[in-house]
Amino acid sequence: MTDAPLAAVPRSSRLKGLAAFVAIVWMVAASFIAFEVVALLAVDVALSHPDALGDVMVSQATKTSTACNVGPGERAFGTVPDISPDIARAAAWTLGLRLGEDAVVRQTPAAPDEMRKRSAQAVERLADSLGAPRPAPFTARQIAVANTEFVEHVEGDGAGTAHHLAVAYSVDACRLYKLGSFWGYSGFARSSLPGERALHAVEIHHYARQLGLPDALWQPMVNRSPADGTVDSISDGTRKLTDGMTAYLMGKRQK
Repeated sequence: MTDAPLAAVPRSSRLKGLAAFVAIVWMVAASFIAFEVVALLAVDVALSHPDALGDVMVSQATKTSTACNVGPGERAFGTVPDISPDIARAAAWTLGLRLGEDAVVRQTPAAPDEMRKRSAQAVERLADSLGAPRPAPFTARQIAVANTEFVEHVEGDGAGTAHHLAVAYSVDACRLYKLGSFWGYSGFARSSLPGERALHAVEIHHYARQLGLPDALWQPMVNRSPADGTVDSISDGTRKLTDGMTAYLMGKRQK
């Protein structure tokens, strides 16, 4: 296989110019919705006591999702590229990252058309490289609850992308795709919300624990960002977390 995304597993783009806009929209929306404020407080309590309450806030969409379930004798449709398990895991994670980033680009009016085009193409190329169905683009119905809608979008797996990854490669590949989606989406606003947890901290926590990933790789993703951090410093930290996870997946061997 010669597709460039699988050979290099591209870095997570920051697109810092969009982060502030997205963060402001979400903060304004949340300020008018009491339930969102209460939910954020509940997430903070749950993630502060991960052993006892870590999965208490997991959504029904996540709990009931069957995307990563593989039936007895089930086989993937179409051509499955002959790639190593390490590359498959890292590519599935990166495909998720691109989907999450693209979801934010699509709901940001300030995003230039060329950026929208490149973002969509990145998702399509990675899906094609894995021989997986291209994930359906995310379009928020209501911006105030876009975070929740994105969870439903990923877990619903309308195009069958996540399920294909589970069947063709492994259940872990499916989970890594979801983990990447939630981290890719959350990473945009992180630099503009210093002192706050990731928007999808609950989902990131859930899938990282299911995957048995080392705490040092994912725990900083759900911890609060530095309260006194600058946009640049938090963005750099987000990139390093993304790159660290990718490097780990590229070198990990399946048991």
